[in-house]
Amino acid sequence: MRKLSSHLLLMQIFCLVIPLKATTYTATSSGNWNSSSTWSSATVPSNGITVTIPSGITVTMDIVSSTFTSMAVNINGTLAFNNGMKLNVDCNSRVTVSSTGQLTGGNPGSKIVVCGTTVWNGGSPLSGPASWGSVLPVKLVNFHLENSVNSVKLNWITASESDNDHFVIQRCVVKNEIEDIGKVTGSGNSNVYQYYSFSDNSPPSVQSYYRLKQVDFNGSTNLSSWIENSHKTNADKINFNPNPADRLCTITLNNTSSTIPSNTLTIYNQKGIIVLQQPFNTTATINISQLTHGIYIAEIKDKEGSRVVGKVVKE
Repeated sequence: MRKLSSHLLLMQIFCLVIPLKATTYTATSSGNWNSSSTWSSATVPSNGITVTIPSGITVTMDIVSSTFTSMAVNINGTLAFNNGMKLNVDCNSRVTVSSTGQLTGGNPGSKIVVCGTTVWNGGSPLSGPASWGSVLPVKLVNFHLENSVNSVKLNWITASESDNDHFVIQRCVVKNEIEDIGKVTGSGNSNVYQYYSFSDNSPPSVQSYYRLKQVDFNGSTNLSSWIENSHKTNADKINFNPNPADRLCTITLNNTSSTIPSNTLTIYNQKGIIVLQQPFNTTATINISQLTHGIYIAEIKDKEGSRVVGKVVKE
């Protein structure tokens, strides 16, 4: 890592989707909700996790649950209710019945309650698809682009995912139609940071815009905001000296004539977490001695939202 050139460094960060274990409880056999032997985790479902019932498996709701918080329940098989039993989740949770899933059993006293509202009563079987709750399928915490001579590289980070099948990368040239230019497989269900990238190897030579279209397993979609590509390389705009650095690193905007005063410099780690932030005009020296070894993203952003992004390595 110490010998990486700045050019090679631009190619290293966010190159792959890093597989990380998600907090998901999957039913491994038919059984009761409140039985630890039903679940892959060998413990019963609790707050802040994703519950998945696969196709062909029946889980029986055998309790009146307390109100679970920040839970995602994905029903691809069957969730059957005993009489009077209830599943209660809060306003930050979601219950999804896929096209292969169903709710059965119980009596009118059996219920699914989401955010204080009864969304299903027992005694009336329901087949999917259906979904209730306000949890977004994907929480996007960072989305930015990098220019090189012949390509544009898009990088994004998610903090959590629920039933995320894939991302479609969309591009728009000013006043022209939106086009799909690529697809990246999602991580399904995850409560940890996931890192993605995609390279547009035939970018327009004029101003253009990119966004992500996130697609669930059931076909539902969500759109990110557009990010602008002015077709100027970040390498032409921002310089780090030295890079890699052990303690002090000076960051300079090379083309000062195009900058706007009152910029903000923000340093992110590879999880998208801010580790340093300070005002910035055209140059600044930062002390990174307290940071752990690795690659960090430096973002300089003005009050209008324009920004440049570069990378610095902590030795």
